[in-house]
Formats: sequence, structure tokens, C-alpha cells
Amino acid sequence: MLGSALPREITPFQPGGLRRRLVVAFGATSSLLIVATLIPLGFVLTRNHRAAYIDQIERQGASAATAVVALPQAAAAEVRGRFPPDSDIQALLVDRSGVRQTLVQDPSVFPEDASRLSEVRAALAGRASSRYAPPRVFVAVPITRRGTVDGALWLSAPSDPVETQNSQSWAALGIIGAAGFLFAILVAVAVSRQIARRMELVAAGAERFADGRFGEPIDVRGTDEIGQLGTRLNEMARRIELAVARERDFAAAASHQLRTPLTAIKLRLEEMRTLGPGDETVGEYTEEMIQEVDRLTLLTSGLLLLAATEGGGLPTEPAPASDAVTQAVERLKPVARNSGVDVRTHMDEDGLIVAAPRGAFEEVLFNLLDNAVKYSPTGGQVDVTLAREDGRARVMVADRGPGLSAEDAQHAFEPFFRSRRTGATRGSGLGLTICRRLCDAAGAGIELEPREGGGTVATVLWPLC
Repeated sequence: MLGSALPREITPFQPGGLRRRLVVAFGATSSLLIVATLIPLGFVLTRNHRAAYIDQIERQGASAATAVVALPQAAAAEVRGRFPPDSDIQALLVDRSGVRQTLVQDPSVFPEDASRLSEVRAALAGRASSRYAPPRVFVAVPITRRGTVDGALWLSAPSDPVETQNSQSWAALGIIGAAGFLFAILVAVAVSRQIARRMELVAAGAERFADGRFGEPIDVRGTDEIGQLGTRLNEMARRIELAVARERDFAAAASHQLRTPLTAIKLRLEEMRTLGPGDETVGEYTEEMIQEVDRLTLLTSGLLLLAATEGGGLPTEPAPASDAVTQAVERLKPVARNSGVDVRTHMDEDGLIVAAPRGAFEEVLFNLLDNAVKYSPTGGQVDVTLAREDGRARVMVADRGPGLSAEDAQHAFEPFFRSRRTGATRGSGLGLTICRRLCDAAGAGIELEPREGGGTVATVLWPLC
């Protein structure tokens, strides 16, 4: 078997490294995505919390400023009524000259020089403004009487509510991120385990193929890359199994074909031991052994040519088709005369140039003509036709021999096949096999068909340069 010739030091498949890399890669990618999503979201939330808190204080401050304008003698009470008692919001009235008037409880939370602060200057200019300076938030709104800004209502509120809300938001985002990361790791472990398991099946199948067990396919389903790999390996194993079986049968047939003439030669040599020097039978036996040696030579040449064409991919070169036909006919003319067979050529075009490995086109034509002459009856005729067809050279060799049955035509290109209808015993049985291999190597086609009125037509379609 093929597998027995392979080295057995096969490193076992270890999926741990692949699984670990998949988990790490998936976890790292998920972490980057989570961080890239949650951190900007956290900053957006903290900014929104701060803006909402300041907007609320500004709205309450604007309402308090309206009350101060309406009831200046009860300004402190009006301001205190706009805010919850436990809100720890302090308030000052600041006139245009910077003089301050305490309205609510503790003025120490305000800076000393009000006129230098941005939010107070903005309020005295007629627009509300704020400044976030933990642990306090400062908001100033203008106090307007009859369209004129008389002063500003300066508010100081603790930033603790915003900080607490922001801390809760960051904590929630952290929990979400941790849960997302954990979920990503679990998914990565599950996916990597599935991938690694499928890879283990493929690796186990490859090891079976290495042992020569081609009849045990890889059971990996799916249309993804691993499924496609398993399918390709199964197809490869099927082709190797067919090739091994074919070569095994070929080797058995070749051994049988080689053994027959060797056995005949051995028998004749053993019989010649018992014969005297002047016995006429010695000459007959010698002639028979010469014929068997010729048969061995023909067989060996055919086997060598088959081995040369086995791999395919032979380099091609231009070859005149008409010259090849003429040479093949000239080589077989003596044999044809001895057999009483007339070989006629019909060439529609003389300038056809085929692309063929060196000598391949000529060898195919010679083998086809040799078969046609060999199986033609005495007084028969073999017709060779050369023409152009769809960018290829078409060569037809037609004889009037016994022909081939439909069953024989299916096996005619197999090594050492001989048709029972022809009853042939001469030759190597490799001629048509060599023709098929040479045609395959050159990208040409060859087929055998029964000829109308009896006989066989061999057709070759060879690519032109």
C-alpha cells in the first residue's frame, strides 16, 4: 500500500495552541471593542449628568431672580422657597459694583472677589453662566428690572449629586463591560473548541490517509473553510486510492506480461540442454527466443514511455502535422506490403502545425496505423485523413478489420487489453494506452468508433500552435 512507504514519525495534532490563540485573540478583540464603546459612553453620560444638574439650578435660579425683582423686601424668603430645604444651595445677591448680600445661610462657600469670576461677570452682562468646581457648582443668573440688569443672583450648590450619579454610571458601565468580556470569553471558548474539534477530525482523517486507509473518509460537514478542506482531502484520498488500485493492477498485468516471454525463454533453454550440437531444433528454439526477446524489448520500451508520460506536463514544441502523417505511413509501408494492405492518405491542408511534446504526435499516429494495418485483412485498405476542425488538427485512421464491440471500446485504452474479437496475440498491449497518455499530456483527444461497413475509425483531435 502507498501508506506503508510513508514515514511514520507523524507529529500528533495538538489543538491546544490553536484553541488558546483563538480565545486570546477573541478576548483581546472583544476587550478593545468594549473599552472603545463604554469609555466614550461614560464620558458622555457624566457630561450629560453635569449639564442636567446645572440646567436645573439655572432654571430654579432664574425663577428666584424673577421673585427677587417682584418682591425685593422678601428676596431671601423667595429664594429659599425655590430650593428644597436640604439641598444645601447657598445664594448671594451681587450688584453691578460687586457688593454682595447674603440670602441663604452660609456665604463662606463663595469666593471673596465676586467681580473677578467668570460666571458673575457673564450674569452682570445679561446672560446666565456656570462654573463646575468640585466640591461646589457655581451658577449666576442676571436680575433684570425694566430691561436693565441691576445685578446677579449668585448660587452655590454641592457637586455631590453629580459625582454620585457619575460614580454609579461608571460602576454600571464597568459591570456591563465585565459581563460582556466574560460572555465574549465563553463564546470564544465554545467557538474555539468547536473549530479545534473539527480540525482534530480533519487531522485524524489525514493520518488515516497517511496509513493508506483511504476508504475511511473525513466526516466534517459544512460549507466553511474546514468543511471545504475535509471535502478536498476526501476527494484527494479517493483519487489516490484509484491511482494506487490502477498502478497495482498495472504492475500485476505488467509482471504477467513480462513473465510469459521469460518463461518461454527459460523452457527453451532447458530443452536445449538435452539437444545435441547438430540438432536442427536448436535453430528453431533460438529463433523463438529471439522473438521473445523482441517482445520483451517492445514491452520494456512501452513501459518506459508510459512512465515518462505518467506525470503529464511535458514541454511542447511546433510540429508539422502533414510531415508526421507522411513519416508514420512511410515507416509502416513495408509491413503493409507484406500484409497486402493498402494505406492511403487524404490531407486537406498541408500547413497545419500542431503543439506536441517531442515525438508524441508521431508516436500516436504510428501506433494507430500499426494497429490498423495489423488487424486489416489481406487486400484491405487503411485510410488516413488530416483536416482542420475547430482550431485543432483532426486525424482519422480507418481500417476494415474485425472492429470493436461497445464493451471492448470502453476498455481499449487500458494497459494490456486485447479484444477477443480480434484474437490478437502479437504486440505489447500498450499501444493504445500510450496513445491515450500522450494525448492527455498534450491536451488532445482520442476515441475509437465502429466504421460503417465494418472496421474501426480512430480519431485524434490535436491542438494547433
